[in-house]
Amino acid sequence: MTEDEYRRDALAKGYIEPIQKTWDTDHSNELHTHEQSAYLLIKEGTVTLGVDTSAGVVSTTLEPGSTIEVPAGCRHFEHAGGAVVHFLVATK
Repeated sequence: MTEDEYRRDALAKGYIEPIQKTWDTDHSNELHTHEQSAYLLIKEGTVTLGVDTSAGVVSTTLEPGSTIEVPAGCRHFEHAGGAVVHFLVATK
């Protein structure tokens, strides 16, 4: 997905204007939750996102152009690949 498509989609889904974020090489978070839903677009680098489900943690690798929505209260972790990651995130 392009950045323009992502921005239009985020606004159509009720998210606020996205902000740019950067994670350093090998950035990692333990399982955690957020009070708001988040919608991400990976612009550069790769991220592994793991979501805690009743069947265990299910992981997805996101590459440039990938998007993902993480609902509020969803237990998840993130791990940046071996390079700096640039991404956009919108919340609601």
